[in-house]
Amino acid sequence: MSRILFFLIIALTFFLIIKWVYIFFRDYKRIVVIYDNSSPEEDKTLFLIADKIIQKYKRRLFISVIIIILLFTYLFMYYRAEVMEKRSYSNIDYLLPAIIIILITLFVLYIVLNFLRIKPDVFKDKFISSEAKSDKEMSLELSEFENNLPKERILLLELINNEGQELSQQYQWVDEHDRWVELVFTILTQIIPLNHLEIRQITEKLSKESLLNIKELSNINFRNPDELKNLDHFKNFREILNMHKIDETLINDCFITICETAEGISTNFSGKIQKYIRSYGELLLSDIQNNFKFTLLNHDQIRNSFIYWMQNVLNMPISLNEDILVQFAEQNDITVEELYNEADNIDINLAVLDDLVQLNVYKNLNENNRINQK
Repeated sequence: MSRILFFLIIALTFFLIIKWVYIFFRDYKRIVVIYDNSSPEEDKTLFLIADKIIQKYKRRLFISVIIIILLFTYLFMYYRAEVMEKRSYSNIDYLLPAIIIILITLFVLYIVLNFLRIKPDVFKDKFISSEAKSDKEMSLELSEFENNLPKERILLLELINNEGQELSQQYQWVDEHDRWVELVFTILTQIIPLNHLEIRQITEKLSKESLLNIKELSNINFRNPDELKNLDHFKNFREILNMHKIDETLINDCFITICETAEGISTNFSGKIQKYIRSYGELLLSDIQNNFKFTLLNHDQIRNSFIYWMQNVLNMPISLNEDILVQFAEQNDITVEELYNEADNIDINLAVLDDLVQLNVYKNLNENNRINQK
């Protein structure tokens, strides 16, 4: 009976130790996954979460240490007294080994858990709140950041920041990258035998994991099966499609077809899906005179009417190039062409650019009128 009780207590001891270690690793893995996939704006919150988890671990480890000390002490005493029939609990040759075993166990446990735990300093290094910086430091950082950006990009980013919210609901394709993602989706529907809702989920995962970058895809040597098999980009692509139990052959077909499409866009349209669409918008505009005979509108009025129509019904990434856009560019000491090129660089729909400029000029005009009336 004494031996059975002894082994039951040993089992209980190991169960408690394994349980605490398992819980530690589980929480550790969760917080690391969340942290690795977080945006900088979320890092402050995650730091606080990690700090709370660490405080919880400290209490948990303290309780665990007390339990382990008591159990190991009792087990050793019980083993010596009952199993080995040595009943002298106060004998130094019994107490010394017990103390040594307990100290070694606690030291190893402490080293392992302390090495693996999330430390608050890791989060502090990654996120420094604006409140913690002086106004001078913030000003210097902002100035340095802006100095490294082209003037036209700063102008565009200011437009998007000030007027973008009011226009974002009016356009289906504000960001031209979304058009490319939609093309990937339609391609996958022709290869993967799943319902379209599930294929859209796959496409969104691929986009979220940055696996649909046109430039990267076009540079992949997808015609070499051996090289493709060892490519990290392809491995990550395959992993997402494997989650949906898609056949390996179909995964290869999907990846190769997407790479072929990206290669075509890169070779012929500088890697910009909007330039591909715009080229056909220009063809439509050049073909107006062959299909319509207008007597009351001049060439510019006809062209602008059709551009405006294509913007509204097709979300066509083409600009009206009205006088107001020229004036806006001159006021900011850049050319309209530079503004267009930068909009393409950051994948902003040129139709959206038109409205951003219109809205900005309208707001500034109203503000000037209000000031003059005072």
